[in-house]
Amino acid sequence: MSAVRNIGLCGVGGQGILFLGQLLANAFMRRGLDVRVAEIHGMAQRGGSVLVELRYGTRVHAPASHGDYDILVALEYIEGLRQLHKLKRDGVLILNLDVIRPLAALLGEDVPALSQIYPILKQRVGKLAIGNFTKTATRVASPRATNVFVAGVLLSLGILPISVEDVEGALRVVSPPRFLEVNLRALHAGLAREEVEVR
Repeated sequence: MSAVRNIGLCGVGGQGILFLGQLLANAFMRRGLDVRVAEIHGMAQRGGSVLVELRYGTRVHAPASHGDYDILVALEYIEGLRQLHKLKRDGVLILNLDVIRPLAALLGEDVPALSQIYPILKQRVGKLAIGNFTKTATRVASPRATNVFVAGVLLSLGILPISVEDVEGALRVVSPPRFLEVNLRALHAGLAREEVEVR
């Protein structure tokens, strides 16, 4: 592959957005690709908005794209809607329907129902994977493994030039040993798209 691809990862502090970026970057490097990861803004402490941009390709010069994402991965519903304008038309959106209420209250925002925004998503997004990923990750592994569950969902779509083995190998490097088995369970549940709807 020669084209540079851009992935946006968004959510709030405490969801492991930076870990997800490190996991994907390690998997791409295992495939021999050049990767750049940048935290664009936000506070990684619990509750603050976090946005990470990941670029990969045969050769990547610039560290961040500042939008124009081919893929937007949102670990929190409100953050996904806030960053949607950075997704290319007909791009891929992976949207966790879980809402972190303190964030909504802090911003003073009403939380639109999916039924309200779906017509907009249908016009703008080429592929949409949705579900309450936090709820599913909690059931199959741990709420802390939601980020790895989402990595599995992303991998299941067949749009990344990496394999399951690449991601498993990356997990063995970046995951603390005591969380490895839980993370592997979450990854495989995401790969199976448990309680995930793809439109």
